[in-house]
Amino acid sequence: MTKSSKSPALLLTTSTKLVASSTTLKQPPTDKILSNPYIQCVDKNISASVEQRSGNYWVFYNYIRAQKTFLCNETITYTTHGEYTFLHNLEPLLKRWQGPISIAIYAPGEDYLPAVKAIMYYRDCLNTTVVKDYATFHFYFPYGHMPNTTILNQQSLSKFKPDCTIRPIVIEDKLNSYRNNSGLDYPVNVGRNIARTSANSHFVFPSDIELYPNPGLIPSFLDMIR
Repeated sequence: MTKSSKSPALLLTTSTKLVASSTTLKQPPTDKILSNPYIQCVDKNISASVEQRSGNYWVFYNYIRAQKTFLCNETITYTTHGEYTFLHNLEPLLKRWQGPISIAIYAPGEDYLPAVKAIMYYRDCLNTTVVKDYATFHFYFPYGHMPNTTILNQQSLSKFKPDCTIRPIVIEDKLNSYRNNSGLDYPVNVGRNIARTSANSHFVFPSDIELYPNPGLIPSFLDMIR
């Protein structure tokens, strides 16, 4: 079992300091969906933060954030979870969804850096900006299997340049991941709850990342509510 040289408490203290300077005021969305006066809700804080959850998990909330933001009564958030080998589903999913996604990424030990690289690839190297526009990523891992490399702060993430010539590994390639090598279970319910509670919109659509919604679902649903 590989463990980080830093204690969970030190990781929390260090990371909290790193993300504190990145907190910004919420900006209006660039592609504004008509606000729904029939939905009464309060917007959440979408700044990056670090917390302990379910007793033995560290969670980096809003670790890599979508460029576009929406008020809580403007849209629906697709909430999902997975490992970085499933992220190739994001492009086709988002082309249909055309709205915010909150996704919890399980990245213990050596899976942390490949997860960051995969996310940045899908944000910056595709012929579309849907991942960068709509997807917000939260990282989580057990405190006994923390990342075994330097955890990137918000400033480092903003400067991270992926190698667009190397496609990320996908699940079909049968990756021999750190989680598999360490015999770790996949904490599905932890991921589901992280993604759901982090969504800013009043309505959420929990689903598996491999299930693609019908196009036009968001405006159709909001029209029904009106």
